[in-house]
Amino acid sequence: MKEIRALVADDELPARGELTYELSNIPGVKVVGDYGNGREVLAFLKTHPNVDILFLDIEMPLMNGLECAKEIVRMDLPVKVVFATGYSQFAVKAFELEAFDYILKPYNEARIARTISRLADSLTLMEKEWAPGKIVSTSQKISLQTQGKTIMISPAQEIVLISTEKSDRSLFYTTSGIIESKMTLRDIESLLPP
Repeated sequence: MKEIRALVADDELPARGELTYELSNIPGVKVVGDYGNGREVLAFLKTHPNVDILFLDIEMPLMNGLECAKEIVRMDLPVKVVFATGYSQFAVKAFELEAFDYILKPYNEARIARTISRLADSLTLMEKEWAPGKIVSTSQKISLQTQGKTIMISPAQEIVLISTEKSDRSLFYTTSGIIESKMTLRDIESLLPP
């Protein structure tokens, strides 16, 4: 597995330090920077676009996390954004901005490790260049390839319903949104555990 380059943004120094410490203790993760607002993050990403994951607080001065994420989407930067915040009410808006994950404070070591594990699985599958719409089973998770993105989901915890939109297309209703796949319902059933 290649080294995962992480960036942390939080205006509260203790929270930023805690998250940086937690990430630094995960094998294969290197924290490449930590900042106190969205403007600093964007300035760093413009000169260092090879960051894999950004843990981004929402309530920050100068430029908040949601504004920063909008700019990241607009600039089409490849970094995965994880909102790490004390506010649950921004979750829907975060996923509209294509958030990779949403973690609530206080931070939980196992939860952060799970997010990094999902990213590592996603990066591995992207390196293998799986075809869009293909489902790949990795341990207890499946990977859905959508337009230029790999989404790792745990069927038992995250899939609510799968329906057929047309004969060549299925919709996965998950706890974090709707995902379209170009697989038939029969093919999906064969890959999922009973």
